Amino acid sequence: MGTMHKEVIERKKASAIVVSIIVLCLMIVLSNYNQSVVIYNEQVSLFINIFIIVLTIAFGVLQVVRCRTYYKYSIVADKLIIHKVKSTGQITLENIKIKDIVYLGKIISSPKKYPISSTRLYVCNIFGLKTCCCIYKDAHKYKKFYFQPSGDLIKKLRCHRIRQKETLVV
Repeated sequence: MGTMHKEVIERKKASAIVVSIIVLCLMIVLSNYNQSVVIYNEQVSLFINIFIIVLTIAFGVLQVVRCRTYYKYSIVADKLIIHKVKSTGQITLENIKIKDIVYLGKIISSPKKYPISSTRLYVCNIFGLKTCCCIYKDAHKYKKFYFQPSGDLIKKLRCHRIRQKETLVV
């Protein structure tokens, strides 16, 4: 049947809390300084305060939703499958044959020679640390996505590609 591997990548709650605290502090500072804003001899601090409150609540809700979302990367037989898992269910985002992958590696060294038709992002980390780039051929187009695989997943993908090339040569 082939190689099987599954891993789940979720967003770190500590980083979401830190970012939320920083944004909350910035909003407090903005609300303190808006008292001096005067437009056409009218003080608009009430409207600015309401806007800041709505913006802060929307940011908080976005952080909660993002913390409840995670990605599942799987290798089943000769396919790389990426699922997005939310509290409402699971959605298959990518279902790629491993032989169609033309590049798998760091973002910095990704080749520019492929005309990319679409780019997607399947990461949970805010800062993009340990993010990999995958370029693959889908029909007659090249597509690219960024994801956060473990070293073990990358090693299994590369071994699987090498085994496929060896079977084609023999």
